[in-house]
Amino acid sequence: MRSSLLESFLVRNERSLILLFCLLAGIRVFVFTAAFPFFSNIDESDHFDVISKYAHGEIPEAGELFGDESSALIGRFASPEYYHYESQYKDGNIPLPWWSDSSQIPDRMMITRIMRNQISGEAMQPPVYYFVTGCWHRLGKVIGLRGGFLLYWTRFLNVPAYVLMVGLAYATVRKFYPDRLFLRIGVPMMLVFFPQDVFYQLSNDVFSALLCGVVFYLALDFYVADSISYKSCLLTGLAVAVACLVKLTNMLVMPMLAVVVLAKARILFSNRRLGGEWPKMAALLAAGLLPVAAWMLQNHSMQGGWTNSTFKMSFLRLRPCSWDEILHHPIFTLHGAAFFWDELLRTFWRGETGWMLLTLSWDVADVFYSSTSFLFLMAALLGLVIGWRKKSDGERFSTSMMFLAFATGIGLIAWLSVSMISVPFEGHGFLPHPSPEHPYVTAGRLISGALIPFLILYLQGLDWLLSRWKGIGVRLACVGAILLLMAGSEIVISQGPFHSRYNWFHLP
Repeated sequence: MRSSLLESFLVRNERSLILLFCLLAGIRVFVFTAAFPFFSNIDESDHFDVISKYAHGEIPEAGELFGDESSALIGRFASPEYYHYESQYKDGNIPLPWWSDSSQIPDRMMITRIMRNQISGEAMQPPVYYFVTGCWHRLGKVIGLRGGFLLYWTRFLNVPAYVLMVGLAYATVRKFYPDRLFLRIGVPMMLVFFPQDVFYQLSNDVFSALLCGVVFYLALDFYVADSISYKSCLLTGLAVAVACLVKLTNMLVMPMLAVVVLAKARILFSNRRLGGEWPKMAALLAAGLLPVAAWMLQNHSMQGGWTNSTFKMSFLRLRPCSWDEILHHPIFTLHGAAFFWDELLRTFWRGETGWMLLTLSWDVADVFYSSTSFLFLMAALLGLVIGWRKKSDGERFSTSMMFLAFATGIGLIAWLSVSMISVPFEGHGFLPHPSPEHPYVTAGRLISGALIPFLILYLQGLDWLLSRWKGIGVRLACVGAILLLMAGSEIVISQGPFHSRYNWFHLP
């Protein structure tokens, strides 16, 4: 009885709850974005340099040095707290920012001079994120923002991007799982406190979850639609192109798109409609592939490589692995595969930001993230297989595509792990990963494009494990417990940034 009353309440107030979740998610991202000082260890200074150049109408080239604007702002507002141990300072006292201690100004001017002679490591990245954020940065200047306030204005674009992603996640579940109230409420609930810290920084990973989510929605809608139009096909294709031109690892959507198109073609062929519809499907593929191909041709003409990988590998001092090294990589052992999964899923959930050269993490939460991800995804797979005949064709296909997208992302990062290794910097040793001691790429943010499919599968697995209990109450209680763990862990590990004198709350 209580469960039915709860379900009735949720159905009546569903849209209001989703709006509340979007509001809470936006507030959380805003507060944490304001709390983290500039410039984080996740290449934030490099990303900002490219944003600044796009804001000035420049297209960066490989090997280009940091620009004047970015060098000056990095010199003035970069916090030393990301790159030094606390023990390196006398009595652990971090130098105050220049606006609180004018004796720091000469050191800040020296940092600016140093930055002007540094190579920008993100110069050849796909352009969409930098173009959009560059326009937002320029708008901040137009309305009169300068210095640190302009930097945080640029970062605050993350807030509407995240809120839109929460709304899109709800729309996806409502469209393709219309009878699953728990998923409709649970997925946006999880996103309110999902602790991936890349959303608090300047990074081209920020747009991945939103834009890949658009691709999932449009591609699955293309599959289930009774009729297709040129408009829907072109929109789907362009969404694919935009997602890939934000971050190359967003190509994890490509296998899913290929399966969707082939599955739709099979249905049309069996209904003897393929002859009249294939031009629309060709338009979809052209809209998705031609913009990416044009960018790759531009890269080839500028640096001799089809993607930015040639420059990036040189910049990071990476070399390709030989086939013998690939075949003997530890990832092909049970222990190596388990280690890779554990490390990747930890960072997929909570990010990689460091503070005083230590990763912002809590082992208890990390173990929970990694272990429940494996457990719940395996449960979701079992639920799909065992209940195959009971599910509608649309739900079966949607869930299968979610699995394909996430598995493609894992496979992509696994391939990056086995296909390259770092070589030593003179006097500085190896890049932290992939190195001979740690031959894995475990940056979960690289597959943040699969965030929405992952959470749908994660909660499907939890739902299946709780199938002996009827009603939604127990399920939402479990989600609530997960939210408490995520929020509590993030608050505790983020105490350093929140108390920093370099963050938005302390700007002059």
